[in-house]
This record gives sequence, C-alpha cells and structure tokens, in this order.
Amino acid sequence: GDFNSRIGHDIDFIKGEKCGYESFIPLPEDYTPQELPTRNSKDKKSNNYKRPFLEMLVNNELHILNGRTLGDSYGDFTCIQTSGASVVDYFIISPNCSKY
Repeated sequence: GDFNSRIGHDIDFIKGEKCGYESFIPLPEDYTPQELPTRNSKDKKSNNYKRPFLEMLVNNELHILNGRTLGDSYGDFTCIQTSGASVVDYFIISPNCSKY
C-alpha cells in the first residue's frame, strides 16, 4: 500500500510498557515489548500519516529495514524532488522472516 507517511526518527515497535505509544495505539493483549537495532533516517520530519502507519506496523509486529541494515545504514532518502527529499518508501519485514 501507499501510506505517504513520513515518520522521521520514530521507532516502529514498542520498547516497553511506558514508551508513549500506548496513548494512541491500542495494543493487543498478547503484545510482547521488543528491542531492535536503532533505525537511522536522513528524513527528520513526520506528517499526519505517521500515526496510522506506525499503528499498522505495531499491531502486525512488522519492522522497517530502512536505516537499520547493511546497504542503508544511514536511512537514505527514497524520494528526491526539486521541492525537497523525504523517506516515504519503506522496506517492511516480519521478524519471523529474517534477523536484521
């Protein structure tokens, strides 16, 4: 799908019980807090599409590989236009498929 979401440096998982997400993302009863490598991003901005995108990731236990893997350790821009650059295209994976 196409969320057109900019999430800046926000994390894509719940680190613990009190990390701020619980105020806007309803968590499943069986959600297990996780610890993942830091995700880098050259895009420092976020937009209004951030919340539904992060909610979808958290509720489905999916993770962003951009800025977290070899070949993109800096979280390079995915959209470069004359008006500016952003990260709006994400490579998302289930942790069951691969270790980072």
